[in-house]
Amino acid sequence: TAREGFSGNPSLWSRQKKIKDVSMNLEQKLKSIRLTEYKKHIFLCVGPKCLDSEKCSELWLHLKQRCKDLAAKNIVIQRSKADCLRICRQGAVAVVYPEGIWYTNINLQVLDRIIDEHLVQDKPVEEFVLHRLS
Repeated sequence: TAREGFSGNPSLWSRQKKIKDVSMNLEQKLKSIRLTEYKKHIFLCVGPKCLDSEKCSELWLHLKQRCKDLAAKNIVIQRSKADCLRICRQGAVAVVYPEGIWYTNINLQVLDRIIDEHLVQDKPVEEFVLHRLS
């Protein structure tokens, strides 16, 4: 067995094996989400104070599908759900990194513009920009 010839403590061997297994799983996960390939990351607020849960879910599912479609064209965009981005005044909110550009009043049409213009073409959608990191 793999344990034969191991001169150390058997429980240490077991811990080292678990660490190796987790490490291999992490490498596989990094490849599956193409973490080393993306240039943009969008965080979409799906908190209950921005919009009702049905509309938030609709936005999130739409974003996931659009990112999946773009990935098929080798345009890799990371996307994350945020429970609250703490600006719950003007509808759904999103922030795009690495620029740190915050958007507000997001609906499906605005989300498509953010995806097409900012995430793909690198041109922020100015009329929906709420804040920029300096």
